[in-house]
Amino acid sequence: MFYHGYNNYMTYAFPHDELKPISGSWTDSLIELGNAKKTNTQYSGCAMTLIDSLDALAVFGNKTEFEKQVRWVIDNISFDIDARVHLFEANIRLLGGLLSAHLLASDKSLDLMSSPYNNELLTLSYNLAKKLLPAFQQRAFRKFPYAWVNLKTGIENNESSDTCTAGIGTLILEFGILSFLTDDYTFFDVADQAMNRLWVLKSNKGLFGNTLDGKTGRWTNPVSGIGSGIDSFYEYLFKSFILFGDTKYMNMFRETYDAVNKHLKSGPWYIEADMSSGSPTYWHFNSLQAFWPGLQVLYGDLESAIQTHDAFFSVWEKFGALPERFLISSEEAHQTENYYPQRPEIIESTWYLYHATKDPKYLQMGIVFYESYMEKLFVKYGFAHVKDVRTGVLEDRMSSFFLTETCKYLYLLFDKDNFVNQRQVEYIFTTEGHIFPITKDLHEAIREHRKKQENEISTLPKEEFEKNEHSSTPNLTEMKNLPCILKNEGYWSYHYCHEKWLKQIHFSPNNKPEIEYILGQYDNEISKLTVNPIKKSQRSPVLVSTLPHGSFCQSINSHRQAKIEFHCDTELEPKIVSVQESTICSYVIIISTKLACKQDNKKKKQQSEEKNNRETFAIENSNEILKVVLFDNSKLFCPNVAYKKNPFYNYRYSQIEKKSAENEIQNGGGIAPTEQCIQQPEIQTLNHGPLRIEVGTSAFSIIHENGEEVSIRHLGFPVIDIVDRHGSFIIPFSLQNDGNIFVYQIQLTIPNLSPITISTSLALFSNPIIENIIHSSLQTNNIDQYILNGEIRIMSPIDGCSVSTKNKDFYNGKIVYIDRGTCSFVDKVFAAQKLGAIAVIIGNTKPAAEEKSQKIELLETLFTMAGDDSANSLNIPAFMVQNSVGKSLKQLYIENEELNVIAHFLRTKHSEPQGFNFNPDYLNLIVEQKGVNNVIDNLCEQEQEENSSCFISNYSEHQKNVVYLRGNPNSFQLTTMGKWEVNVHKHEEMFLLSVQTEQKQDN
Repeated sequence: MFYHGYNNYMTYAFPHDELKPISGSWTDSLIELGNAKKTNTQYSGCAMTLIDSLDALAVFGNKTEFEKQVRWVIDNISFDIDARVHLFEANIRLLGGLLSAHLLASDKSLDLMSSPYNNELLTLSYNLAKKLLPAFQQRAFRKFPYAWVNLKTGIENNESSDTCTAGIGTLILEFGILSFLTDDYTFFDVADQAMNRLWVLKSNKGLFGNTLDGKTGRWTNPVSGIGSGIDSFYEYLFKSFILFGDTKYMNMFRETYDAVNKHLKSGPWYIEADMSSGSPTYWHFNSLQAFWPGLQVLYGDLESAIQTHDAFFSVWEKFGALPERFLISSEEAHQTENYYPQRPEIIESTWYLYHATKDPKYLQMGIVFYESYMEKLFVKYGFAHVKDVRTGVLEDRMSSFFLTETCKYLYLLFDKDNFVNQRQVEYIFTTEGHIFPITKDLHEAIREHRKKQENEISTLPKEEFEKNEHSSTPNLTEMKNLPCILKNEGYWSYHYCHEKWLKQIHFSPNNKPEIEYILGQYDNEISKLTVNPIKKSQRSPVLVSTLPHGSFCQSINSHRQAKIEFHCDTELEPKIVSVQESTICSYVIIISTKLACKQDNKKKKQQSEEKNNRETFAIENSNEILKVVLFDNSKLFCPNVAYKKNPFYNYRYSQIEKKSAENEIQNGGGIAPTEQCIQQPEIQTLNHGPLRIEVGTSAFSIIHENGEEVSIRHLGFPVIDIVDRHGSFIIPFSLQNDGNIFVYQIQLTIPNLSPITISTSLALFSNPIIENIIHSSLQTNNIDQYILNGEIRIMSPIDGCSVSTKNKDFYNGKIVYIDRGTCSFVDKVFAAQKLGAIAVIIGNTKPAAEEKSQKIELLETLFTMAGDDSANSLNIPAFMVQNSVGKSLKQLYIENEELNVIAHFLRTKHSEPQGFNFNPDYLNLIVEQKGVNNVIDNLCEQEQEENSSCFISNYSEHQKNVVYLRGNPNSFQLTTMGKWEVNVHKHEEMFLLSVQTEQKQDN
């Protein structure tokens, strides 16, 4: 069986990658693994099947052929080739194959080499692994390695960011043993750190999803299982414990194994479920699950292994092979995933169970496997894939793993005298069936490496990881007292110690810091501070220090280095602002601190006076006026509260109660009691006269007794949302950081209907064209509209939170409507983007929890949607519409099979007064733009001043009213539809609100 496949490969396909056994030809399939499209027509193979099968030749006892092909590989194979390969596949097939062959060739007790062998395969393995390293190192703040890497050029432009759990967690055996053999622990470290980062992404159920975005670490497919996309992650967790002797992996595996049994096990079967809730999603058996009983044998759960294996084998008996998916409830093969690509996992588990039990039934199963292959898969030039197990139709393909796994495990099932069976406690199989020896030397080497890592960073005193405070303002000579600074960036951190080093570290599951890379170490001759003049026109470094001699970087064949820039700031406490990899393995770290500022006595005196005067602005709550203080989060020390920062936002705000404000004054500017830090602050309410004023995080809401409401959101952000609403009359607009004021609209052109204009808000994380509209600092041209042309589709499920990619064609190229609620705005837009949508419209159909507590109907309100750092991967625009508009869109969709829409995104500047009439009678949807007559023009002209805007609405049947706004996001005045005035003023880190109603005596 083995030689029928091997000999035909060597005759008809070698040195190409794989054999086509029906036609007797070949395919160079390495660049197609991982479901990649073949784009490089120059690639001509690297003998992948041979490399994958070298250790199988040793297992079959063919010493002559083993040595012959080892010599051929040494003389002919080079990985300096322009080939985009899948990291997972290249690792398990090529690197694993070479390492296993090297270890066997080096084992003199096996006597496989008749002439001297000088570790040439190890050298080839090392060269290949270096070609794979850019997947980790060229990551520009990625959390996980790229799934694809070009062996010649590294990461290609516009490379996919997605990767699967198995792709991240199935590297450490090969990379780890290579580090041991070469004493270069770069490989072990990057694989180990990837595993650690993945570990912290498990849900509160202890489950892992299937695929994620490697840059953000956000799950793109949160379905958990033990099969495709995740299988070998579990396998490598436990086998890492066996191979390296590190109990960390055993603890991780035990926790994961328990979670799988609790949430995924259903009798002898294992289903798929949502990782967060544990709710079942698919009652399917996936053929890659068949490795599980073998892993259970290794772990010692023999009873469960026997039961599950029996269930899996019953599927083989039904079809004579394992369909890729089997429907448990109907006991039928999946309609489309009904193929069998010669997967070896069920035979692997059979081998483990036989050696654990010596039960002859497993030998009988082996005979069944053999007969099935000979009857169903045997063809003239080898063994073919089964295209459909129901019909027996074959496919012209023989996978490289057929020889190294399927044939190897089946042969070992019956050859009890084979050296692998005789010494099985001395070997561990990789997920590709390659043979690695388990040695005490390897265990000891990993322990020593761990100790070295801990000694380099764990001995640092705890206070070096904490932020220190200074009682006075030092000058430049006191830079030597700069404390160590720790900055968290996702799942790794940057630790800078002045006149010492800059390190990139990772905190392991037991919260121990582990060094990822040393980016630079202090050198007294090179790292001297250079003083630069302060340029007021731009933010420029005051001090620059260069740190060479970091960890060795394979990509540039040199050491990493870092440049430290110190910037003058108003805050005394030093902070790492950013860390950027300007070029490969060359880093720039920016630190802001008042320590870098030159200050004279006059300035110090002025600051002291400002501090003393601050008390008058802290908080007032009298019968006449309400002033509320909002403090910058950076001032707070809240160890148990996590704050997220959006990259577009300049400030982070939290609400402090009156008592906290008083404490702030008494403590000279510092917040002493940490219990005053509020993660989700309650809404504060003041009732006075005809007004009710609610104060939330970075927001004010003013409600008049006549029903008019003004909502102000995102104070301190580059874009402030303001909505003036009375009944069905709503005027939403945004005030930008440059003083520009915009009204946003979507104009829909629908066949057989009048044009419809909808007021809308947008997302700060929308694509760059929209960013040009809302961020003046990014504007490069004067864009007045953003045109979308496409059909509208209603997302299923309507909240867009657990979306399947199976209906991608239905949404591809369409504008997708999604209801608000259940998950974040970013998650909704990301799901639509994955399906190929060109834009997202989100209906404000469900208030957030904090909005419900206000007891105000906010569904007809619009506001700018924000997101966290994960929004950086989004590149389609997103808009919000009112609840009534969302309902109308859904109704129109029901009444029209295909809702063809031309959507124009419009902005109306402050220099263009605009009237709106919201007519709820037309499905609450039509918004007709009305001309502005001379009377209204004159009314606005009387109010016009610099940096001001005038908005007009039909407030009642007989009255035209003006909404008048002037100022900027830090200080502005608003005259409402009801002619009462709202003033917002920022003083230092506070926002002060005052309201004056139409009746002058009510303030």
